[in-house]
Amino acid sequence: MSDRLLYLIRHAEVLLRGDQPMPAWQLSPTGEQQARDLGRSPSWAELTLIASSPESKAVATARPVAEAVALELQIEPDLHEVGRGETPLVSAEEYQALVAAHFASPGESVSGWEPGAQAAARAVACIERLTARAPGSLCVVSHGLVLSHYLAHVRGLPAPDLEEWRAIPLPGIAVVDLDGAQLVQPFVSLMEFMGLA
Repeated sequence: MSDRLLYLIRHAEVLLRGDQPMPAWQLSPTGEQQARDLGRSPSWAELTLIASSPESKAVATARPVAEAVALELQIEPDLHEVGRGETPLVSAEEYQALVAAHFASPGESVSGWEPGAQAAARAVACIERLTARAPGSLCVVSHGLVLSHYLAHVRGLPAPDLEEWRAIPLPGIAVVDLDGAQLVQPFVSLMEFMGLA
């Protein structure tokens, strides 16, 4: 493994709110504790840059990591989750069906969602800009769908795998070797990442 790593973090647990659009959702009390615990990882010692989606759940997950290593948290609009239009809070089964359709048709807008290919392109371009600026390892805090699109790109896949997306924990941490441009650690839970599982 190289000395330059990219840590990809899916935000911590959220409080689902049917009366708010998904981008406005906040961390749950459990998610707030998860974010504090995440900030305690010794893995962050070598970070030279940390960036987050502008969505509050991602910022709240990223802030303890940034504070732990005294780095300014960079807010990157292009790290936001796949745009999902006016999709209301639906059952887990209905949501998974929407995600499956989204992954299956990356060039199309499914149910008013941002096309997968468009989400992938903006995430890849943003993360490439960030890696070019970072002299060493960096951390990106974002969301499950858009990070799945990014990892599909890294792995040379046409689209994300639905089952892999479903398995990403809250929070979830994956690691990419920047010099080898390869995934070296698929998404694992906070407990696994901290070596406590």
